[in-house]
Amino acid sequence: MLTEIGKLTDAQVPEHWPQNCRLNPRAFSKLPDGWYHAKMVTGESGRGTGGNMARLFVGPYDEAKGKRVQFWHKTDLEKHLGYKLEQESEENPRIHPRIMNPELLKTFPDDAILHRVHEKKARADYINKRCDDLDGKTVREALMDFHYEYEGGIMCSYGSSDLKYDEKDGRI
Repeated sequence: MLTEIGKLTDAQVPEHWPQNCRLNPRAFSKLPDGWYHAKMVTGESGRGTGGNMARLFVGPYDEAKGKRVQFWHKTDLEKHLGYKLEQESEENPRIHPRIMNPELLKTFPDDAILHRVHEKKARADYINKRCDDLDGKTVREALMDFHYEYEGGIMCSYGSSDLKYDEKDGRI
């Protein structure tokens, strides 16, 4: 799936990329230039049999080691860099860059137009307003750009789970 998402986002694998490692375009926290979010299948160790997809940070090529610098933990990366990485915005922690999920696009094509079914109402007013505001938008616009106000004034990105929920309950 990461490979398919990488193709959709035109993610280019840098030179000297670690074997069995994939770019992780779904990760959105900012990294310094030359550093990448990645996922790699873990190997067998004293802690278990491996075979899990684990996140890691892949950095610049190290001539002395003959490979790219890698860290499994953010704290180790920060120690290496000598400073703490920027945190996600505290003002709107539920809003972050979006990507289109290839599996979801099989069910909901990105150019499909969403139409509000006004006869179907949700108990929560914010869901009804969200569905009203989505009327006439494409799936791509909804998943990539649309934000709605959750209870208490919290702004949220409209996600694939929201789309599935609204469609399943007949509001979209």
